[in-house]
Amino acid sequence: MTLETTSRLIQTTCQPVQKHVKPHIASGPRKGHRKSRQGCVDCKRRKIKCQETLPACENCIRASLQCRYFTHSASGSTNISPCQPITLHETQIFNLTDMRLFHHYLVAAYPHLPVRNDNVWLVYITPIGHQFAFLMHALLALSASHLNKLTASGLTNVAQAHRLAAIKGLNGVLDQPITTAEQGDAILATCYALLMQSWYMDDGLPAFLIMTRSCELVTRQIRSYNVGSILAEENSESRIERMRTRLKGAPTFAVECIRASLESLNAFQPLCRQAFEQDFWTKLQDSFIALAHSPIEAYRSLLQMEKSLTELDSSEIEQLTDPCNTTTQLLMAHFVALHLMTRPICCRERKTHTVTMYGIRMDTWIGDILNQMNPEYQANLQWPLLVSQLHTAKRLESYTLVQEPQTTKAP
Repeated sequence: MTLETTSRLIQTTCQPVQKHVKPHIASGPRKGHRKSRQGCVDCKRRKIKCQETLPACENCIRASLQCRYFTHSASGSTNISPCQPITLHETQIFNLTDMRLFHHYLVAAYPHLPVRNDNVWLVYITPIGHQFAFLMHALLALSASHLNKLTASGLTNVAQAHRLAAIKGLNGVLDQPITTAEQGDAILATCYALLMQSWYMDDGLPAFLIMTRSCELVTRQIRSYNVGSILAEENSESRIERMRTRLKGAPTFAVECIRASLESLNAFQPLCRQAFEQDFWTKLQDSFIALAHSPIEAYRSLLQMEKSLTELDSSEIEQLTDPCNTTTQLLMAHFVALHLMTRPICCRERKTHTVTMYGIRMDTWIGDILNQMNPEYQANLQWPLLVSQLHTAKRLESYTLVQEPQTTKAP
């Protein structure tokens, strides 16, 4: 797969998720609303209400479109001009929001993937962001989504705007030859930052799947240029070896929880009729079983699951992200539940880690799947939904891990 093909995959991560909407029959006269007379070109073309916000309306941000407004000249003629977002790349300055996001990135939101000394991102990758605007946009996008989850700061639109700018810039370089290590690391770092941002997006599951796949494909391609990229040196086996030491003393998973996960999987196994569905179901089963063996085997199995996404073709990826596909959505719900369960393992990918750092990841994804699921099959989501609810309530480890017996002091 070429970088040009991968760029089309990455571009889809900014497309809005089409949710199934039940038909609605109006019970009374239609209510009026204020007409959008100064709306952008694309909203008028699509005949939808424009928010008329600058530098770009919310509709265009969600649809990854260049927001363009009509401008009127002195002669009365109408021209179309693109509305340029106020960004670091175009103004060469930080605005106050960008400075706040950059500070949060440095102290709390900087990435750690691939598994290695976290300082690589602070002392090497971050300075590269001053040379490659798309990387800086990706870092600020990650920071905005992370901070928004922690504080409900109303930064969703800011995060989307930076993400759109990062993807637009990234797509502009993916089909060009890579000649330096810095260029390769900037591209791959952008992919990892966008992947990690998806963890904190309420509608981030499709982006998570596509960016997980893209990170692997882009890594292979950059490695083929032999430019000495630091981030591209990492592979599954090196990650496992780095984690082997970090996973010493990791907690043990409760047998009752693993048994419940397998029972939940078995309940919908007959629905998996396509070959890729059956294969994905089997890998899920193997991953849950691996939790009972050892932390390192559980980690290895999780990496194999993520790597299997690169083996799917585009039509199969589309089915995995289709909210109206009952079978794939059940698979996705259990896949997310697996990620939530393994957070006591995955949190050790960071040099300095706590399980609570992972408490804001993927917290709405299973609930969204339930809301769009055919009522006939909602019972199959009972166990993944329990995992999600405990995750949100910060009580998941009391269910998934073996609890140490409490000792009482003698009077």
